[in-house]
Amino acid sequence: MIVYTVSNYLDRLNVVLGEERAKIRGEISRIEEREKTIYFDLKDSQGEPGVLNCLIYRSQYLMMGIDFKEGMEVIALGQPNIWKPSGRLSVKVESVELVGEGALKKAYDALKKKLASEGLFSEKRKRKIPSFAYRIGLITSRYGAAIGDFTTNLENIGFKIKFLDCRVEGQEAVPDLIRAIEWFNKNSDCQVLVITRGGGSWESLQAFNNEAVSRAVANSKIPVLCGVGHERDVPIVALVADKSVSTPTAAAQFLSYPWREARQYMYRLEERMVGAFEGRLYNIESGLDLQAQKIKSQFTFIYNKFPILVQRFKNAFENLRQSIGKKEEEISNLGKKTKEKFWAVIEDVEGRIRYFTEKLEDKNPRRQLRLGYSLIFAGEKLIKDAGQLSVGQFVRLQFHKGEADSKIKKIER
Repeated sequence: MIVYTVSNYLDRLNVVLGEERAKIRGEISRIEEREKTIYFDLKDSQGEPGVLNCLIYRSQYLMMGIDFKEGMEVIALGQPNIWKPSGRLSVKVESVELVGEGALKKAYDALKKKLASEGLFSEKRKRKIPSFAYRIGLITSRYGAAIGDFTTNLENIGFKIKFLDCRVEGQEAVPDLIRAIEWFNKNSDCQVLVITRGGGSWESLQAFNNEAVSRAVANSKIPVLCGVGHERDVPIVALVADKSVSTPTAAAQFLSYPWREARQYMYRLEERMVGAFEGRLYNIESGLDLQAQKIKSQFTFIYNKFPILVQRFKNAFENLRQSIGKKEEEISNLGKKTKEKFWAVIEDVEGRIRYFTEKLEDKNPRRQLRLGYSLIFAGEKLIKDAGQLSVGQFVRLQFHKGEADSKIKKIER
């Protein structure tokens, strides 16, 4: 058997006792506050004999948000330790939570009243969640259902999510939640911070009714969206957050809604643009048909008019022949005037043809090709939308002069 010194044996005992970390339920008595440490006794609340000497560091005590009172029933999480100078056994407490719904409700009401008086619930203090936020900081537990409910209900638009695993159950979650909020504020470019978990009892939601966590949310530089499931009273953190919804699913839907509406608007706008383009093409085609009818009418008019002019010429010539006795100069002048009139009619016809030819050319859709535009065909199908293409597909490009084949390497929608 090994022989230990007292100091070594106490060290050995503390190593063994360090494995006995546990939750202990009891009644607080003999509270002694010092500068950095709070000492108190925890006795059996069932009337059985037994007392544990406990201590909690003031920083942790303040974080718990519980004002110790003698006779208060709590559950303390900690591990036993022997202080070597006196050989005294104490429990080093990490966290403390109240026992009983009545006590929790009383603490909830007191904290709610306190923070409301400071204006932490005021809508004027809160910031608007960005409408099209896509860089999201997510704080929840990797083991709960909340993370799946949130991520599966996000719209598929390419959200960038930075996830930080965090305890969200009971009073033990308080340090985790505070550290997570501070980490995102110092180390991320997130546009919104989402704190979420499913519903639960008063005991399981204690961290979300904690003053230190609530103030961390209020002091966050990043807008906070809270999606903590609750059945009755809204958690204090949800009241302080810039925006609160009832469940993790509702939080995902809230962030997705602007994107979903924008996508629907783009679909409607696309339909309107295509409809307007088709309507414009129809109007152009109708205009071309009308101009063609006008040109045809003009040609018909000229065609019908020409024989009449020829007959008139013959009649005039016959009149000249019958009036042979008139002066040759008058005959010559008459022939010259007739010729001028004839060519004037011809020039008028040519002018009309040129005018309507120019009109037709202006309305010709292929004129756009001469201006530098091109048409893209997949087979015989004209491509109007990048969504009709796929990477690696071969297409045919038609220009004003000539054609070319091309292969799709990249698509941007």
